[in-house]
Amino acid sequence: MTSARFLSTFLLTVLMVAGISVSCQTFTNTIRWPEHKVADKQFWAFTAGLGITSFADVRSSFENRALGYKVNPIMRPFMNAGTIPAYAMVGGIDGGLTAFSYEAKKRHWKFWRLPIAVGIGAHSFAFGVNINLSRQQ
Repeated sequence: MTSARFLSTFLLTVLMVAGISVSCQTFTNTIRWPEHKVADKQFWAFTAGLGITSFADVRSSFENRALGYKVNPIMRPFMNAGTIPAYAMVGGIDGGLTAFSYEAKKRHWKFWRLPIAVGIGAHSFAFGVNINLSRQQ
């Protein structure tokens, strides 16, 4: 994969997750105004971390598939279909986690970070497995 395509795929992933977050905030603000800013710096930091780890996970999965390693059975159909379906599936799941965390933070739930943190942990774990597999080559 060329560096231009790599950069465009990375930007697409980050923009997709950020766009879902912004549209969620815009939609809920039209219903009622929150008394505080829900999407603050901490929320955006968690969302950016989720986007970065998602990108690293899917990218490393494609590289391992090129080396001949088996892919996660859940991701296999999307990986075989190409980059766009794989990133769309992961972006959709991450967008759902972000939207749920946004709603939880808006309602002042104590554990609003948990869904995004679980997503970051899962993508980081998968990325680590993929890196270890590629090093064994």
